[in-house]
Amino acid sequence: MKKNILPGSVIALSLMGAFNQAQAGVFVGVTFNFDAKGVEGLGFTTKVTSTNKRDRFAASAGATYFPFKQDNQFGLDAGVGYQGNNSAGIVSWDFLQKGVSVSAGYAKTKKPAVLTVPPAGGAGAGGGDGAS
Repeated sequence: MKKNILPGSVIALSLMGAFNQAQAGVFVGVTFNFDAKGVEGLGFTTKVTSTNKRDRFAASAGATYFPFKQDNQFGLDAGVGYQGNNSAGIVSWDFLQKGVSVSAGYAKTKKPAVLTVPPAGGAGAGGGDGAS
């Protein structure tokens, strides 16, 4: 098991460091790992996403706690998903559980900035060369 923790931790921390350079987002939700049997695959997760903007695709890295598993109750994952208005759905690979996980939950998002163009004919727009 210790062999699996180190590579997963290095990848997850590297992704989190890369996300720190941008305006990263935060995700909290529930997850299901398809490699587990029944309710054992259900877990609670928190992730860092590559952006905090809504209506965008985002990369993610996070940690999960699986309370119903008898052994190996933790997971570290990296994935991609879509962020809506304060919500997100993420598909990821869990390095410790060695399986695909699907997560849904709350994502703190902001409305994307809107680029505004000043109207034509504003101050200084006379069409002349300025010489009188």
